[in-house]
Formats: sequence, structure tokens, C-alpha cells
Amino acid sequence: MAEEKIVRWKVVDPRGIEIVMYDEIFNVHLIGEHNSKDARFRGAIEPSVKKTLQHPTLILKDPDFKNRSHYYRADLVGLGNFPKKVKTVKVVVEDNDGKFDVVTWGAQNRLQGEFYEEDIIYED
Repeated sequence: MAEEKIVRWKVVDPRGIEIVMYDEIFNVHLIGEHNSKDARFRGAIEPSVKKTLQHPTLILKDPDFKNRSHYYRADLVGLGNFPKKVKTVKVVVEDNDGKFDVVTWGAQNRLQGEFYEEDIIYED
């Protein structure tokens, strides 16, 4: 029997979709596969990630994976006592047969890329 995944947290997006973050993805991929500075930053922006999922400015289709979408929101992010900066928080969510899971996240200085109207899933 498959081992039960441990849920780290759940949120609901503005479309009413429940999105789940699993401990394994957080600990192994988001934290474990990155250098210590990047891992600390990814951990520190976790509250911004939740806000991005709950109140995104934009949700776009993933250009490479049909079952993924990208959530975006500008937020103040930073580490510890350092000054916070306005960054675009990006969260990648995967639809696994109607179950929506966080795949990864990060923060960018600006939203990059070209987008067509049909790529927009949600716009605030």
C-alpha cells in the first residue's frame, strides 16, 4: 500500500479550487534541492506563496505542461532583518486528475515573458 502523503497546508484559490502543499515537496524539492541561501529564502516566502494562491493577480497556463498553471502576485518579500523588496511571487500548481498540488515556487524581480489572451486562466 502506498504511503500516505503528509499535508503541510491547504488553501483555496479565488475560483474555489483547493490547492495542497505536501511536506515531501517542501522538504525535498523546495528546500533540499537548493543551496542553503536559496532554501532559506524559499522557506521565508512561504506566507507570500499562500497569499499568492488565495489572492493571485494573474493565473496563466504553463507553456510546457498542459496540467500546470502559474499563479502570480506582487508582494513584499525578504529574509530576516534585511529590508524587504517588492517581488513577483510565482507558484506552479499541477492538476492531477482534479487534485491540485503545489509543484514549486520562487520570486522574481518582474513578470517576464509574452502571454496571449488564451493563456490567461484568471485575472484580478
